[in-house]
Amino acid sequence: MVNQPNIEEIMQQTRSYEFKDGLRDIQIGILILLGGLSTWLIFRPDLWRIFLTLRVETSRWVAMGFLILVVFAPVLVIVGIHFLINNLRKRWLWKDTGIVKQRNVIPLSVNLFSAVVLLLGIITSATLFYYGRIDEASVMRMILVSVGWGTGIILYGLGRATGLERYLWMGVVGGIATTGLVFTELTYGQTALLMGVSWGVALIISGALILRRVVIASRSDDHDG
Repeated sequence: MVNQPNIEEIMQQTRSYEFKDGLRDIQIGILILLGGLSTWLIFRPDLWRIFLTLRVETSRWVAMGFLILVVFAPVLVIVGIHFLINNLRKRWLWKDTGIVKQRNVIPLSVNLFSAVVLLLGIITSATLFYYGRIDEASVMRMILVSVGWGTGIILYGLGRATGLERYLWMGVVGGIATTGLVFTELTYGQTALLMGVSWGVALIISGALILRRVVIASRSDDHDG
């Protein structure tokens, strides 16, 4: 009797190929970390004092250039890291196996569910604010918490799609931990910074540990060969 291949398992292994070396974790982690840092900076009064000082003492173009630099510097870093990771994979990690390009690793249903959760968070916070149950700061925190829940859902969906358990754990634990921010007195910028650091560092550490294993295994294979 011929054993039929498990098509779902094969598809899952194919989808996981993009994430097995840990580099994508590091890239996403840096993206989230810089996003939180940028949001915190934008809501810092010091940033706008510098902007106004530059506009008064120099020119509006210098002030606008400073603001654009602050906003777009993280984007340039992210683009640079993307090219660096792709180049590293081509020259080393994927040199023998080749690159598997794929789209829509995360199912559409997961992305839609994440968007619905975010929308419900916005509607709920706006409703509570309208009836005077919470203040403006609480509204902003609840919106960010909804973003955290959505992030957890996407990571959990990624874990289900790829069979990589680390995403399941990060999605569940991170989503639950994010809920605690609702009960703090942090400002919007502080909440964004804390979320960015927490999610970002968790993903970077996860990716670094996985990458370390891949490097050790690669060196071992080269030595055996």
